[in-house]
Amino acid sequence: MEEDPLKIWQHIHGASVHFPLAMAVAALVARIAPTRILAEHRESFIRLCVIAGALISIPAVCSGLAAMNGWFGIEPWSAGRLVGHRNSGLIGSILLIMLAQLQVIVKEPPRWLTTLILLVSALAMGYAGFLGGYVARGY
Repeated sequence: MEEDPLKIWQHIHGASVHFPLAMAVAALVARIAPTRILAEHRESFIRLCVIAGALISIPAVCSGLAAMNGWFGIEPWSAGRLVGHRNSGLIGSILLIMLAQLQVIVKEPPRWLTTLILLVSALAMGYAGFLGGYVARGY
């Protein structure tokens, strides 16, 4: 059975949503974990995770909006848990993108601010993933 090539957006969404969350969590753990593994390069690692996560969150958001709105031949999604899924995913992605911009503009942003933004971003994207399970499975 051949799959409609226009449904590639669903695969792009599924493939790209987990990476920004993983990068936000990795940066958050690197920020708050008292470890010597990244002692000399901790800030560089956090910056890299934030920028990579922010960049990959763009196709995740675009593909999610494409599927939700019924673009490209995909059947539009109905409301319900989808609204919370969309909103929490957008909040998490926007925060990660804002943090990436902050890290590029400001050489050393306050640690408490980056930690707070990472925490809220990871929680929002994690909650979006939780609701995504409901959306994908139709619960």
